[in-house]
Amino acid sequence: MLSRAPINEPPFRAAAVAPETFREACAQLASGVSIATVRDTAGNAHGMTISTFTPVSLDPPLVLICVDSRCALLPHFRGSSSFAVNLLEESQAELSVAFSVKPEHRFEGVEWTGGITGAPLITGAIASLECRRTSMQEAGDHWVIFGEVVNTRTAPGRPLVYFERGYRFLK
Repeated sequence: MLSRAPINEPPFRAAAVAPETFREACAQLASGVSIATVRDTAGNAHGMTISTFTPVSLDPPLVLICVDSRCALLPHFRGSSSFAVNLLEESQAELSVAFSVKPEHRFEGVEWTGGITGAPLITGAIASLECRRTSMQEAGDHWVIFGEVVNTRTAPGRPLVYFERGYRFLK
């Protein structure tokens, strides 16, 4: 049997990490590119490229996304009981850029359908996960939005990947 002796370490005090240093370290994490989508109370489609999408649990199936507190779309995510996460195919890099820089009308010219929750599902995405929002938690300068996955759809394709501040393609 292992004995667990108490750890007598002094309290840890982290030195402040500069935002650019933190951003540079995080740029070393390769991740798939996703667009989170939602409808407002009038039924209009909204979406944004997100850098944080994480599966959380299998039972129940939970995911999380993070939205900047200053994001103009945050009220739509707060006001809706559902949202979707669309995992982009490598041919959709331009779509990712448009959904991250275009201030309004991001769905203009974009083919999509409403899922069973009504959340916009982007045509051509390699996967779309429809979620029922279960909770939101403020964390630093972002809001973490948790959702229970209620429906998925997948399609063949290769994922669009972001690494070291640029799009990458798997070989």
